[in-house]
Amino acid sequence: TELLEENDVNVYRGPEEDVLERFIGAAREYNFHNLIRICADNPFLDVKGTVSLLNIHLENQNEYTGYKLSKGLPSIKSHSGLWGEAVSLKALEKAKQMTNEKTYHEHVTNFIYENKDKFNVSLIEAPAILYEREDIRLTVDTKEDLEMSKKIYSNMLDLYRNIETAELIKFIDKHKEYLEKMKSQIKLNTK
Repeated sequence: TELLEENDVNVYRGPEEDVLERFIGAAREYNFHNLIRICADNPFLDVKGTVSLLNIHLENQNEYTGYKLSKGLPSIKSHSGLWGEAVSLKALEKAKQMTNEKTYHEHVTNFIYENKDKFNVSLIEAPAILYEREDIRLTVDTKEDLEMSKKIYSNMLDLYRNIETAELIKFIDKHKEYLEKMKSQIKLNTK
């Protein structure tokens, strides 16, 4: 924390055991009405796709906006690991009032998109290149995920200055060994 403060980086710490409360506290501390939630275990973040999501969220005044895959699964619950999700402070506060279940205080947006009748939720079709894909795993939960991500990232940087999602998926499709490892990790890590 000292290093961050020395470099004039804002820091907010909330309750260690309540992620939902931390999100609410951070939003209040910095006067944010809408947030983008990005998972730290997703190193291949599609920034353009996430910004597009935020623009839709703000334009439609949604409480929650995320991408969905072909079977209706919010992308944030998939193994794709490419996008964030947009959520309003209002929705987080409402969720906190409506549930005390530990899982919803750890996975801060689940309660919101699982209760579409209580929230203004918009799940938008993921880009076509990934909409029906269940075999792509770009999230990092295991040592194997990390090692594979390092290899993909290194190879992608050799080919492209900026890694775009479409090129990333095309690269993975050309290298079947990555797809096989992903499928194996998906089987091992599906909840």
